[in-house]
Parts: sequence; structure tokens; C-alpha cells
Amino acid sequence: MVKKNFTVMSVFLSRRLILLFIIILFLFLGIENFVQNQTHPETEPFSLNAIVEKVVDGDTIILKGGKKVRYLGINAPEIRVWNGKQWVARSQIGGEEAKKFNQRLVGGKKVILEYDREKLDAYNRILAYVWANGVLVNGELVKRGLALTDFRPPNLKYQKMFSDFQQEARNFRRGIWGEIENYSYPHWQANKLIGELGAVEGKIISVNPGKEKIYFHFGKEWEKDFTVIIYKANLTLFSLNPGELKTYFLGKKIKVYGVVRHLEGPAIIVSAPSQIDILQ
Repeated sequence: MVKKNFTVMSVFLSRRLILLFIIILFLFLGIENFVQNQTHPETEPFSLNAIVEKVVDGDTIILKGGKKVRYLGINAPEIRVWNGKQWVARSQIGGEEAKKFNQRLVGGKKVILEYDREKLDAYNRILAYVWANGVLVNGELVKRGLALTDFRPPNLKYQKMFSDFQQEARNFRRGIWGEIENYSYPHWQANKLIGELGAVEGKIISVNPGKEKIYFHFGKEWEKDFTVIIYKANLTLFSLNPGELKTYFLGKKIKVYGVVRHLEGPAIIVSAPSQIDILQ
């Protein structure tokens, strides 16, 4: 009986040891996998740490592993433009300078990615604030006048900070702000600036609130004439609410600065007060 009990106990202990060995093995593999992920974070789409493999331009980089990152809250001038059929090399004001500065800050370096509400854009690029050696690169580009603010809800984490940086850059005529006045047109010639950085001047004849945006029109043919667009989420920077817009802007002659886009007609999306001058 004693021998039989000893045999049963031995089998029981052997099974317990095998089970314990399996648990330890799984724990070891899990820890090893965790360490590998910390050592090579660039393989994960939403890691906090990464290595920059290539600088595309002033606001876009490619990480080691192939993921493309678009900087949040800013729009740096382009180094190539779409001519209707293909991309051609042609730099906007400050485009090459923005790329070189970005290269100096992040090229080949370890960076920290900070996210906002949305992590991917429509082109499947990662959206992030990029830190390098304690410097918030997005904000530094704006402060140096090498990018304009571009706040799109719901990604508004550094809205006030970047707006202040842009006002500072404009006050000291840094980068873009030292040249942009040389590319100024009346609103009826805004088509000449499509795809370019510049300034457009004219009188606001109507203010029309939409669901998420406010539209300032400079002509009666809204699909052809120049338009200024402001996201309602950015109105706090102007110390205005939608109900005050008509009183404040209607009938005013203004000059507006930014990238002229083709949105049915020519348009500039304004993110911050430093992009608008009220002339009269």
C-alpha cells in the first residue's frame, strides 16, 4: 500500500513539475517578446519610440520599418507640386529650408511619437507630434517660420501653443513670413496661387456657418470665387463664437495668408489669427 501510494504521489508530482515547466516557458517567451518589442518599437504601428529612416519633407518622415508619419498641427511648404498629371519638383516658399531643418532635427535619429485623438489620416499615414532630443519638432518648425499651423479637429492638443509660435514667427518675419508678402494677389486673381503659399486680399461679402466650418465668401459665385474657411473648433483662438462672426467680419476688407487650395474654387483654410489682417 505504501509503495502504491508512493507511485501515485510520484506521478502527481511529475505532472505538477511538467505543468510548472510549461508555465515558466510561456512566461519566459512572453517576457522575451516584450523585450524585443521595446528594443525594436519601430515595427509596431503606434509605438512611442522609433528611428527615422528618411525625411521626406518639412512635415513628413519615414520610420525604420517603412511606416510614414505626418506631423500633426502643422503644414510645411511643399518641395514638389501636382501639375494635373504628375508630381514635379518645385519648392514652395521655404520648402527646401523646412526639409533641411527637419533633417537636422530628426534624420537618422531616435524620436518619440506623441499621439492625439486620431492616429491615422486618409492616406494611412501615422499622425503624430514628434519629439527629438527634448524638442517638439512640429512646434519648432512653426516657431522658425518653416511651417504654418494646421489644426484639424479632433487633433487639437497643441492648438494654443502652435498658434502663439506662429504669431511670434510672423512678428519677427522668420522664414515664410519674410517672403510671403511678395506673393500677394487680389481675390479675383487667387487662381494664380492655387497650390502655392501666398496672400489674398479682398472684401468679405457673406459669412456662412456650416456644420463644422465657417465660410467667408468674396464673390457671389461661391463655386468659383475665393473663399476663406475656418473650423469652428479653432474659433476659440479668435476669441469669437459663431454668432459674433458676421458682426466682426462681414463687410471687412482683409488680407489672408496661407496655402491656396482648389476646393471647388480657390480657398485658404485659416487655423490661427496670425493668418488674417483686417485692413478696413
